[in-house]
Amino acid sequence: MEMKLHKPWDVAFDHENMLRERKIQAIAASLNINLNEGEFSQAFEEITTLYELRNTIYRKEVEAILLEKQAWPSVGWKLKTIEVKVNEDFSPEANVVLQDDSGAEFFAQAIGDTTVEAVYSAIEQIVGIRVFIVDFNFTSLAPGMKSLGQAKVTIRHHRNEVEACAHSVDFLEAIAKAFLMAIDMIKLETMVC
Repeated sequence: MEMKLHKPWDVAFDHENMLRERKIQAIAASLNINLNEGEFSQAFEEITTLYELRNTIYRKEVEAILLEKQAWPSVGWKLKTIEVKVNEDFSPEANVVLQDDSGAEFFAQAIGDTTVEAVYSAIEQIVGIRVFIVDFNFTSLAPGMKSLGQAKVTIRHHRNEVEACAHSVDFLEAIAKAFLMAIDMIKLETMVC
């Protein structure tokens, strides 16, 4: 197995280069990302949580979190909790709680052939929109077990196809967030047209 070495400038924050709000703002500016105060605060909180988990964050992870905050529609569903278990017959079961724009929370439970299918089915029950999943994948953005991962989901609703990316250290959470982002994008396009 080939070991990939990361250059020192790939590391955004570690024990020698402490986490600073100014540096995150500089990274955002270098990518032409303009977040409002609330979006930046959420991004900073996610970056801080990741830093506390590992004491090292790679620039690619910081960039991914900032880009996700910029891309996420201002209205729509937010993932509150997700729980997946495997039943005695080995069928995956997902329990999902989503929050709408008003702050109301909705719960759904679904069983699928895979954990991903169970999560998608539970989300579809809540949002009330049936979509076709064209493609999805998950990639780790940095080395290690606790690295930030990126989920990319492409869905089709009628003739409209949308792709969304989301991030988390938990692959099911990242996939659920990407799925929700894509659904919110579909809903926004439907409202505009």
